Amino acid sequence: NKTMIKLNARLKSTSGFTLLELLLVLAIIASVAAMSIAYLTPANRQISLKRISDVVTFKVRQARTKAMLQLSASKLFISLNPNAIWIEGEESKSFVFPADTELGVTTARSHAGQDLAAIIFFPDGTSSGGEILLRRENKAIAIKIDWVTGGPHVAN
Repeated sequence: NKTMIKLNARLKSTSGFTLLELLLVLAIIASVAAMSIAYLTPANRQISLKRISDVVTFKVRQARTKAMLQLSASKLFISLNPNAIWIEGEESKSFVFPADTELGVTTARSHAGQDLAAIIFFPDGTSSGGEILLRRENKAIAIKIDWVTGGPHVAN
């Protein structure tokens, strides 16, 4: 009976993954995906507006995940001159929008400058919220960042 109790205790302590381990794996996958997007983007100048919105949505999710994993605020910067988006501390992985893409940003007044805006993500998953508007060839896509969940919502 003592052997059975020891065996059960050992099985309970070694089975499964912790939430932190799963989030770490997701962050690694997100980083690899971001690097591959950044690598492939310059070769393809004719990417669609939908693809551009996918990149922006990915950056939003990546910034939120970074804040939650590092237990500190993470900033997503959106520049209007030149049109680019990047995560604080990862400027080398910035995405530069194609020249024919118009970009509009709505954020809290305290997080916006003349040509630079920031959306802040907090360790609990929330954010300062905002909206990123993409326009190209008479088409528009709005990416709304919910301040309660920090998640992006894409609307055509």
